[in-house]
Amino acid sequence: GHGTSVLRYVAALWTTFEPGSSVMTGLAGSAADTPHAHVKNDMPERFLLVIIIIVGSLIAGLKLAGPAPDYRNYQSQYLIDSISPLSFIWQASDPLYHTISHFSAVIGFPFETFVALLAIFTCTLKAISLSRTDGNRLVLLALYSSYLFWLHDYVQIRISLALAIGLYGIYSKTKFRYLFFLIAALIHSSFVMIIVAYILIFVGTRRPVVAAIAGLVFAAVLFSQDIFTQTLQRVNEYQDLTAQGKFNEINIFSLMPIVMLASLAIA
Repeated sequence: GHGTSVLRYVAALWTTFEPGSSVMTGLAGSAADTPHAHVKNDMPERFLLVIIIIVGSLIAGLKLAGPAPDYRNYQSQYLIDSISPLSFIWQASDPLYHTISHFSAVIGFPFETFVALLAIFTCTLKAISLSRTDGNRLVLLALYSSYLFWLHDYVQIRISLALAIGLYGIYSKTKFRYLFFLIAALIHSSFVMIIVAYILIFVGTRRPVVAAIAGLVFAAVLFSQDIFTQTLQRVNEYQDLTAQGKFNEINIFSLMPIVMLASLAIA
């Protein structure tokens, strides 16, 4: 039944964070380009990570804090994706997200189920990435949950999915890191900016040839998606929504700056 499925999922999450598990050790690649050192996870930390995934998935997947400002827009796009041919989808921006949306609708998932599945997937990948970082993870968690969780996982599910996959590529020991980057960029083209920064900081000084090739590939993605025009359009759209009072529906947004300042003070 559903209860058994939930228990199995929690058990799988628990083993995921065990040192030496296939997810935690990556896909048999090198950690040379990963901006962290591996730190073993003890039982309390694994328990906390599982709780974070469950709570985050429930809040973002079921919209427990109230209606998301962009929810209707994403729902409308989901219906459009369901009837759009793949040839049309791949001529537009962020084609991989719309392809996933298309097949989800074709399978028969309602939009609510699609959002809930994305929430589980993104929260799980981000928790895994968090477990791989150095430093004060509680502060990082507080910073993320005070703003980006509500902006991305709760509202902007497309960039949330891209960020989850991209961060997993950065923080996991995998030789397929650039494949994860490419997938993230095709889900949301703005992730290319993060990729470029990563290449310049962590790859360029040690592997200039690899950095040059990767830079050219992702520059091609950047220009093919016309990210600059899209970014300006999205900024204008959110300015219009703000002026219309759309973002007043979730009062918790007003608390974010306070929580972020408190987190920085603790750090």
